[in-house]
Amino acid sequence: MRLSIRELPPAPTHWPLFCAIVFVVGLVFTAIVPPFQAPDEFHHVQRAYLLSRGQVILKSHGNQPSGGEIDAALARYMDTFTPIMGKAARKVSRDEILTASEVRWSDKTVFATPTGTAYYFPALYLPEALAMSFGRATGLTVGQSYKLARLAALLTCVILLSIAFYLYPPPIGVLAVLLLPMNLFLLSSAVLDGLATSTSILTISAFLRLIGSIERAKNLASCSLVISVALVASCRANMLPMLLLPFVAAFVLRDRRMLIAALIVALFVVTWTLFTINTTVYPPGPRGSDSSARLLFFLSDPIGLARILWNTLADPALRAFYLHSFIGVLGWLDAPLPELLYPLIAALLFLIVIATTTLRSFSWLRGVMLIVVASSALLTFLALLVQWTIGPATKVEGVQGRYFVIPAMFLIYALTCDPTPRQTLRRRCATALTCLLAVISIYAATSTLVARYHTAPQQASVASGELQVAAPLTAKQATQLIFAPPIAAEHKITELRIRIGTYRMSHPGRAKLVVWMADGKTSEHLFELASLEDNEYAAFRLKPGNYVGGRLESIDGEGVSVYQVSFGPALVSCLTAVTEDGRTITTAGCP
Repeated sequence: MRLSIRELPPAPTHWPLFCAIVFVVGLVFTAIVPPFQAPDEFHHVQRAYLLSRGQVILKSHGNQPSGGEIDAALARYMDTFTPIMGKAARKVSRDEILTASEVRWSDKTVFATPTGTAYYFPALYLPEALAMSFGRATGLTVGQSYKLARLAALLTCVILLSIAFYLYPPPIGVLAVLLLPMNLFLLSSAVLDGLATSTSILTISAFLRLIGSIERAKNLASCSLVISVALVASCRANMLPMLLLPFVAAFVLRDRRMLIAALIVALFVVTWTLFTINTTVYPPGPRGSDSSARLLFFLSDPIGLARILWNTLADPALRAFYLHSFIGVLGWLDAPLPELLYPLIAALLFLIVIATTTLRSFSWLRGVMLIVVASSALLTFLALLVQWTIGPATKVEGVQGRYFVIPAMFLIYALTCDPTPRQTLRRRCATALTCLLAVISIYAATSTLVARYHTAPQQASVASGELQVAAPLTAKQATQLIFAPPIAAEHKITELRIRIGTYRMSHPGRAKLVVWMADGKTSEHLFELASLEDNEYAAFRLKPGNYVGGRLESIDGEGVSVYQVSFGPALVSCLTAVTEDGRTITTAGCP
């Protein structure tokens, strides 16, 4: 059976501009957002690294949670940014970024447990894995390799969207959803969400291209459909209903090769899913129970399951959270947009979809996609009920709005797909509304991210302390270093940085840093004065210890000063201490 419809025209010329905008915005967000600030990004990067070392399946040693060996330097790089996670008041400092930028790949490994990604067939991590392998092989730092991985993920998303839009004209509503702050943020992060969303759009576009009986790009559409279904369904359990699409295409086209491919993909996805369910070892805790047993328990009581779902959807607070986290609660759900924007963006999106809804053709095909929407939404709640909800359940826990982005794409295609879009007044209005939504989303997301990671609620204590310089170092007079209490507290310091003033001159000669611990043990470090830069911190590596004071002594050079800040009669030196556990502590009031 073949559908008789008109030849599809080339995709609208506005989609290349859209992809370029997404790429540029993604680059801006990559520059603004510190590493590992998207949900579960630590685990996603760990899984990508394991793939770069050839490990596809997470392994368990004894009763340890499933995982694998990652480079100890990568773990140390991650530790630098862990304190920022989920703490809205915590900003990233320049010193933290500088400390992290110096971390280089090592030959030591530590065991990591990205257990939440165990069910994912890791093929979609390939762009990030290749980027990290390239960075490691070419001598890049861990931070540079990580940034390259983020860029590779963003570029891959844009390429997948470009292929999808080439195969089938993108509905305006789909572009609007991609422009939501949440999706722009995830597309620029080293997580699976952006790649899974882009691949799903490619799946739908390839499916519609094939069903349209168009010979142009038929081979590309066939390969895209089969591969993209396998990639998404094997890493997103709630999207298992996508396995239906290749079978529908095989039936409509009477294509035996497509039917064989559909069977192979279904067998692979089901086998992989069952294998990982049975072999994954979770960390001990209330969520470490047998997933298979919990699934059978809920399926054996459909009335009880329906009651749990009703209680969940009837909760107005949960419904509001689903809407907010679909539109955009950025970071680790710690960077919400201004409250007024949620109803505004939701209204714009609703009007765009309504303005472009058309039911002129493909009625049965729309029904197929609506089946995927309903079943994938149900599986989303069921998966979180089985894997995340603790104890006797009355509501489903852990569901976020971003989990419904792919079902939303199917819904919009079902309502608005049109192989021959006409430039009607409604379409022009929808385009104008999408441009307005894009401006609001990009501005709101950018300002929210800047405020979250870089803007303190008030000026730091420099406002109450006066920054000054100590008397210059001379052969007769050493410069005392006065440690502020946070630095002189019970922290083992591995690196001490001293803010130096050279008065815009290069000073000849040498000096030495002498530091001591509370028990009187001292350590000396020689350095050339010419190596110092004006108004910058000079870094000294120390043997780990609880240092409480120090001084600079001249050997045969002089003329440099140490910055200090005064709080009334009290003076403290401008120092930054890097502790053994990776924390960076800077004297309050110092730049």
